Amino acid sequence: MSPPPGVAGDVLRALADLAPGDRAGPSDLVDITGGDDPWLALDPAADLAAVLVDDAAGATIGADRTARRIQAFDALHAEEQVLRLGWGFLTGRIEVDARPRRVCTPLLVRPVRLRLGSRGRLVVEPAGELELGLPIGTDQATVLESTSPLHPSPFVDPAAARPGPQAWFDAVLGAAGLPKSEVLPATTGFRAARQLDRSGIVPGFALFIDRAARPGARAARLRQWAAVDGIDATAFAELYQP
Repeated sequence: MSPPPGVAGDVLRALADLAPGDRAGPSDLVDITGGDDPWLALDPAADLAAVLVDDAAGATIGADRTARRIQAFDALHAEEQVLRLGWGFLTGRIEVDARPRRVCTPLLVRPVRLRLGSRGRLVVEPAGELELGLPIGTDQATVLESTSPLHPSPFVDPAAARPGPQAWFDAVLGAAGLPKSEVLPATTGFRAARQLDRSGIVPGFALFIDRAARPGARAARLRQWAAVDGIDATAFAELYQP
């Protein structure tokens, strides 16, 4: 008896989803400005805060060369959902495991998609849950519910007293075991902030590729194999016949 059509490809894609990536994991402090992956600082005038906290929101951005490159990368890796919207970036020089290191890592992160919009522009849309970008020793929901500085936000009562961004940053950094960092002017560029000899926080938005979510070499090969014509006629497919 022949296996059901498509079963071999389904199995290979499932194995690809389980295959380890090339990095240790999303808890690593990242530097979105390092490496060859595209990233894009976004205009704070766009309603990007809503994208972080509202599942039905969308924000329109310009389609410059970098944005188009990111959109193409996102479309190519649609199954892996590698694109992230970050806000509040810890930048500059910090000590990690007693060694100095330069970082540019977001404190709030949400998976997003970047689709083509009208008039040649692009639309940023939520594609996953909001989470903290730093490893912390307590439940993430506790920090999000008690200190989210974004407005409007489902995590707190808008009528309640809210901590300012500095208090929120202090709480997150403290939960992650990192020292407090000064909030830099919103006009500070990400690359310039990364070169500081101290740590600082850029209260801005950026799109970037989550390297931890990118498929590793093993996963990529499995997906390529799943797409081969005639895969269901091979001995591999026979292993999964009913």
